[in-house]
Amino acid sequence: MEEATEGRIDVQIFPGGQLGNDQTMVDEIRIGTTDMIIGGVMNISPYIPDFEIFSLNYLFEDMDKFKLATSPESPVFGYFDNAVNESGVGLKLLSLTGGARAT
Repeated sequence: MEEATEGRIDVQIFPGGQLGNDQTMVDEIRIGTTDMIIGGVMNISPYIPDFEIFSLNYLFEDMDKFKLATSPESPVFGYFDNAVNESGVGLKLLSLTGGARAT
């Protein structure tokens, strides 16, 4: 990244929870000490309870339906993106992550 941006962007990766668990990292983003995380959507549910729906087992029949529902073009993504924006938590939703358990 540094080479591609001629030094304008420096990315440091801290794997395996070195900086804390996902909930801690969400708090760190909110106060500005961390810029980005890749984490599950459940980590924002304390701020936006609607995200708790993703904890339901068998919510999606298969991965194809999950991908269709959570793609940035879907109304589902639009709903959750709007919920994040309106919540005032200071976060930006880039994608919805997760999986599906097939019946």
